[in-house]
Amino acid sequence: MIHLLILTLHVAAAAVQTDDGDEAKRHWKRLARESIQKREEQLRQQVAEASGRLEKNPADVSALVKRGAALQDLDREDEAAKDLQKAVELQPKNFAAWMALGELELGEKRYSAAREAFTTASALDPSSARAFWLRGVAHERDRKAPNRYEQAVADYSAALKLDAGLRGALLDRAGSFEKMDRAPEALADCDRVADLLRGFLQVAYPEILEQLASARKMDGKKYREILEHALEKEEEFRDLQATNPVEFNLVVRLQTLERQTGELGTRLRQLADGSEKEIARGDLRKVLGEVFDLRQLLRSKELDALQRRIDSVRAAMKVQAANKSQTVEQRISELERPAEDDKGGDERRKD
Repeated sequence: MIHLLILTLHVAAAAVQTDDGDEAKRHWKRLARESIQKREEQLRQQVAEASGRLEKNPADVSALVKRGAALQDLDREDEAAKDLQKAVELQPKNFAAWMALGELELGEKRYSAAREAFTTASALDPSSARAFWLRGVAHERDRKAPNRYEQAVADYSAALKLDAGLRGALLDRAGSFEKMDRAPEALADCDRVADLLRGFLQVAYPEILEQLASARKMDGKKYREILEHALEKEEEFRDLQATNPVEFNLVVRLQTLERQTGELGTRLRQLADGSEKEIARGDLRKVLGEVFDLRQLLRSKELDALQRRIDSVRAAMKVQAANKSQTVEQRISELERPAEDDKGGDERRKD
């Protein structure tokens, strides 16, 4: 606990002393880290709530699915599998249970079992684009499956009939098309994804748009890989926006202003002395002023978050201090018990 408190204080000092640079990127990383921590807290709470319900009713299928999905996201796959298998046994027509079980099997690379689960799910809900999409993934990744790429394309196409804007299915189908030497169809799917992401990239990552334009002319596979990276960025943005919408919008604004600063600086260097240059200088001055204010506000929020962490650590230390005697006695008991190795040695000597 003390080490964590010291580390937190060092981080706080670093937050104050950080030079300007590309500060938006630093805040993105912080928000991403906080988003992961909050997500893990939510998952643990989900497990606890579902466990409470299951203590009262072990046959609560909804609680089994909820806990199983949360355990899977917490990388506790064995426990998750037990819950989800029990859920489908208790309620064979539960769509959510079959989908969660399919995703678990897919993550564990048990592709045949994953396909079976998604097939059952798609039969229960033929309108689920995700069920067909993920069954396609299970086909494509299974090297033992006959005609895996053809089967995958069929599933991806079925998903896209239900949801034409399903970006993941489009990119996965493009990948299968590439492996089947159907480059024009792969390119068409990639272009569709690029169109869907264009608005987001123009605001958040214009440099990725430039990379896409260059890759499209030269390398279809590289074009798809950049789009996959862009899709990950979009998903990350959505997660951050949902977790902390206020700071998310502030960082988006800061990133935009940092970009404008660079553009105005370039323009200023290109202009000759005169009225136009004075106007450009005034525009730059205004933007830099807003950048300064935003950085101060974000650093203040960062320090507030760090203070909350410090307060949390101090509260935990107080609880530990109150339980000092109990902790000491527990440690004495542990030290009094023979170690397993010693116990085994004693028994061997008796023999």
